[in-house]
Amino acid sequence: MTKFLQIFLDASLYLLLIPLLFGSALSLVSHRNKSLVVIYFGFSAQVIGGGVGIIIHELSHLIVALLFRHQIKGVALLRIPRPNDGDTSLGYVQHAWQTTSL
Repeated sequence: MTKFLQIFLDASLYLLLIPLLFGSALSLVSHRNKSLVVIYFGFSAQVIGGGVGIIIHELSHLIVALLFRHQIKGVALLRIPRPNDGDTSLGYVQHAWQTTSL
């Protein structure tokens, strides 16, 4: 029984506790970083930096869709949502694929 308990505790540590600690630390650093960017460079710097990140993110979706030969129906690498639009996406890649394809 002690061997099972040791394996369970090890698994809990590696699969739960360590990712939780790293995720929490990353979240704290991220929030502090965003605050410092706004304090030192202004709100527009956060928007510009975020915009670059959104473009890179959407380009990665587009590249993978092209690699897997999906049909591209629409792309918006950076999009500013309108207040009453209901669509809050900041960018998108609309694509289709054959459901029978692996």
